[in-house]
Amino acid sequence: MATLGDIVNPEVVSSALESAGVASARDAALTLERAWPYRRLPLVALYREDGGAPGRWWTVAALPGGPFPGALKRGLKNGRAVAVPSLNAVLQRFPDDVELHGLAEATDSSLARERLAPWLDADFEARSVEAEPIGYKPMRRFVARYRFVSRDGTEQTLFGKCFRPGADEESWSAHSALAHTMHGQPPPEPNVAPPEGRIPEWKMLVWRRAPGKPFLQLLEDADATSVAERIGAALAALHRSDVAWQRRHTTADELSTVWRWIELAKRVFPHSAPRLDRACEELIRLTHDPSPSRLRPSHRDFYDKQVLVHGEKMTFLDLDTACLAEPELDLGNFLAHLRLRRLQRPQLRTDEVGNALIEGYVARTGPPDRRRLHFYEGCAITRLACVYAFRPRWRGLASELLEEALTSISDKARQGRTVHAI
Repeated sequence: MATLGDIVNPEVVSSALESAGVASARDAALTLERAWPYRRLPLVALYREDGGAPGRWWTVAALPGGPFPGALKRGLKNGRAVAVPSLNAVLQRFPDDVELHGLAEATDSSLARERLAPWLDADFEARSVEAEPIGYKPMRRFVARYRFVSRDGTEQTLFGKCFRPGADEESWSAHSALAHTMHGQPPPEPNVAPPEGRIPEWKMLVWRRAPGKPFLQLLEDADATSVAERIGAALAALHRSDVAWQRRHTTADELSTVWRWIELAKRVFPHSAPRLDRACEELIRLTHDPSPSRLRPSHRDFYDKQVLVHGEKMTFLDLDTACLAEPELDLGNFLAHLRLRRLQRPQLRTDEVGNALIEGYVARTGPPDRRRLHFYEGCAITRLACVYAFRPRWRGLASELLEEALTSISDKARQGRTVHAI
């Protein structure tokens, strides 16, 4: 009987693919990149072929105990996916994807040259184009960098992101609404890089390269704390804006997300179950009922990679999950990622950076709610502990992250239920 642990075991997966007659799987060893729960699927694992070119990906999706998701049914019928009975899973090889139907075309350089031409400068004549995959989350999204070269050797770069059906429209609307709201506003209002356009049949949005560096690359700089303060002020401006997003994310939604990760980690790594159960119990103690009046425009996936710093300008990236939520959600997620960075690079002064972020935020909009901030930071750290358990390169950090989560939320939970402002 196959287990979820088998899905994240490269040797077991390679053997199963050979048994299923997938001949090309024998050409190179497979390496697990990462795995996660996805909608009704208990586990999706992304593998790459060792030594292969970018984009040599395989996806193995564990089948649910109940009905098949419709996309998987269609994928098995039209050949985009193959059943692997010994794993109780389905397999797809990039660019086949049961949800992202435009990938084959989006990764074809000749087609990309034709379809992306409208977003190049009018006098730029592309002689060649290279389509380089730079990010892929099966059944959710794919990102490619397109490098265009003219006859005289000059270059232009565009980025394309493919989405599952419907998500492209949501991302387009979220970026457009914020760009309209923030247009012409001076710093510290965040800049937003809206898509230049879209290719509907590929479910693709198209961006130009935005100026600046991700804050992640600046964490060791001498002025990291002052930059963090400006990021906090820009985040406060987002939360105070009146951008008309409709989607909501409540405390129940946040707990549900963390719970799915906890349940997956417990099934694959049973030894972690006692500590994960403790973390879940402590988070439930910190849970609160959000007041609808506190729901504000939220990035929802806000951390150091999502902010481009260019002088005084802060550009917020990837508003794909933008919604209305409590302000502490973005703050807690950013602080949790700073804890992760400290474990990855102990020389970083992440406590100072985190304090500066909060100071910049408070100066613009007032203090966040202490209890709510602890709740969302605890949720994010716990989720990250589970996430990194499924990333082989950083798997050693998972236990340390879980300990950070337990120490943080246990201490805060013992402080009682009284709400204090920071």
